[in-house]
Amino acid sequence: MNADMAVGVVALAIAATYYALARGIPGSLLDDVVGSRGLPIIYAVALAGLALVQIARALVPGRSGAPRPPTSASGAFNRNMLGMLALGAAYGVLLPWLGYAVSIGVLLAATAAHHGAGLNRRVVLVAACGAAFLWALFVWLLGIPQPAGVWLAF
Repeated sequence: MNADMAVGVVALAIAATYYALARGIPGSLLDDVVGSRGLPIIYAVALAGLALVQIARALVPGRSGAPRPPTSASGAFNRNMLGMLALGAAYGVLLPWLGYAVSIGVLLAATAAHHGAGLNRRVVLVAACGAAFLWALFVWLLGIPQPAGVWLAF
């Protein structure tokens, strides 16, 4: 199995998992025709479509021959892509434990650090303000409940 096929299969598995989780999102008083799970389901379908394109690319004759050594640009792209995938997975794992506000703040700071901004006071401040804004938008303004986290139970 070449790298294109492996990435496609992993992305398809993530899309299927994301779709299954999105179907379990409870409704909101602000639901319209699309509902609160509509956008996450669209994201899952879009990811599945991109994964299928990646798998199709892997099946094209001539692309699956001997592996080529990666150029520095493609190697950097792969590290960046895998780093973002790891951050997204970590966010999904931490969300039920830390809650939405803390998890999204950590995700914002980690994403900035991953892209070269480092981890300094400015990044932490922007992440904290971004998390507060997103929490206020979804929970307070739109009335869409988000996980509070188990740490608040203690």
